[in-house]
Amino acid sequence: MKVFGSKIIMDIVDIKENIIGKSFGISPLMPKEKDKFIDEIIHSINNIEERDFKNIVFDSSYIFDNEDILKIERETSFSVADGKMVMAEFLPHVLNEIFQEMKEDLRRKEILIIGEDDPSFYLLVENLSKGIGFLTVTDEKRGYIDELTSNTLEKTGLSIFYSQNVDKILSNYSIIINFKEKNIIDSNKLRKKSVVFDLSRNKIFLTQIKEKTIVPIEDFLFSTKGKIKTNEYFAPEEKIFSNKYELLEQHDYKDFLGILANGREYTIEEFVIIHRSNKIKL
Repeated sequence: MKVFGSKIIMDIVDIKENIIGKSFGISPLMPKEKDKFIDEIIHSINNIEERDFKNIVFDSSYIFDNEDILKIERETSFSVADGKMVMAEFLPHVLNEIFQEMKEDLRRKEILIIGEDDPSFYLLVENLSKGIGFLTVTDEKRGYIDELTSNTLEKTGLSIFYSQNVDKILSNYSIIINFKEKNIIDSNKLRKKSVVFDLSRNKIFLTQIKEKTIVPIEDFLFSTKGKIKTNEYFAPEEKIFSNKYELLEQHDYKDFLGILANGREYTIEEFVIIHRSNKIKL
């Protein structure tokens, strides 16, 4: 069933023979009539006879922006796996590995989260609040943040700072985590050598940040060993990104292999050596 070079590849099956999703191959060359292209994809998804799954994974998913994904989800009633929940789950672990490799104390670092009213944002705040001492969140929609900060203080004792005019204090933060699909900060004011994570679907920081000493981390890499039935889509011990890993029922820190930063794959050690080798303190 082809759609402008797009086709269903196959079922994604775990080692227990459970179908956990459908994989779609998408041509990386976006047709000129993008709206028609998205509509045809939606039509193809809705024509799938087997409905015993809830997730869809797109190869070349970077050609879709956030509005495209929302439209596909809204008009098909399926979830497009984007990996945000996985990144929120593993991000504290990745941060710990980075700062252990740098021989610096993560608990003494100040973290800024550019928030979004999204389950992955809540999960990350909950996970981070268990092991850090300084956390600031910002968003123009303050209502949900007020409730979040109150709940976090009650559960963990961590007092979260809220800032509406974050540009004035941006240079104070050595760790920036972005959820926003639109830019609400002046990226020129980012602290040099900051560790930046971009969890947005649009990956806005990849184009916004011009400072060469800052390399935005855009995704994580995982092993599929012992988790997925071997096929053309998931080869044995293949490295996969967060969106595919999100389909798996069982997650394990042992599966984490490395990061994708500015389009290149790194182990944590490689990332620290290459991008932090001049010993500039964060």
